Amino acid sequence: MSRFGFGFLLAALFLSSSAVQSTAVWGQETAPPVVPAPAAANVAELQATIDKYVAAYSAGTIDAVMSHWADDADFVDIRGRFHEGKDLISALFRRGFANNPGRKLELKSAARKFLTPDVAMDDGILELIDASGDKDSGRYTVVWTKVNGKWLIRSARDIPLEAEEAAAAEQSPPLEELGWLVGKWEAKSEKHQITLDCDWQLDKSFLVQTFHVKSAEDDFRVVTYIAFDPAEGRFRSWFFDSRSGFGGGSWTKRGNVYRVAIVSVLPDGQIGSSLMTWESIDADTLAWQALEREVGGEPLPDATQKYVRTK
Repeated sequence: MSRFGFGFLLAALFLSSSAVQSTAVWGQETAPPVVPAPAAANVAELQATIDKYVAAYSAGTIDAVMSHWADDADFVDIRGRFHEGKDLISALFRRGFANNPGRKLELKSAARKFLTPDVAMDDGILELIDASGDKDSGRYTVVWTKVNGKWLIRSARDIPLEAEEAAAAEQSPPLEELGWLVGKWEAKSEKHQITLDCDWQLDKSFLVQTFHVKSAEDDFRVVTYIAFDPAEGRFRSWFFDSRSGFGGGSWTKRGNVYRVAIVSVLPDGQIGSSLMTWESIDADTLAWQALEREVGGEPLPDATQKYVRTK
């Protein structure tokens, strides 16, 4: 079964009793810090929230799921990648629901601890059951916070079981994070028409983008290869155009925007640079920008383009 790490953090939806242990300081037994017991109302409210979250996830209703996340929430997925902000986390869930329709949750065990009356931590193990009945499991840690009377997920960590770490790495390659680029796209302006075809290559080791730019005066193509660089822990890309130009870029992520620092060599030998950005607006719309453009040390105006999915 295809495994999407961010699904496992949903194990935080389940609760059970927690234990308090004494600790030794300088060789002596000491009493643990006293944390006020949570009010019964808080316990009941959090449980009710968790029940609603489970139901929303099992129904695959993305808006209901994300209503339980704080705007500034963060999430570390099964590969240790950090995602910050509700919008970016929402995009991950949308892809997960699309690729795993009908997936359900089942609790095996969990532990809950109130750090303060308005902050609770959940740890445990759950099983994810897909539509065919296949099961997968993982560990989780989730921090819930009560904001303006409502319990929200502030932080979530998805942790693979030790015996499954290698399998998880094989089943969920880092490049799948950019899977939203796959498809056929089109962008139009007063002077140009651009088509973009993006697909997987070499057993999903690369994403390959093919751009075709047409206008009354021009017709050229650009091919870009995108891969994950394990030495640097980031995405990298290399591009080649039909005029003999070429270049490469290093990718970073800020919120839900991917920024690519580009350096290129033009056919006449001049060096160009720019900061390119990609953002998934929704399942059928991409936003692209080229900022801080220079050729031979001379600045060029910024460029902006919206791509619409055609297939």
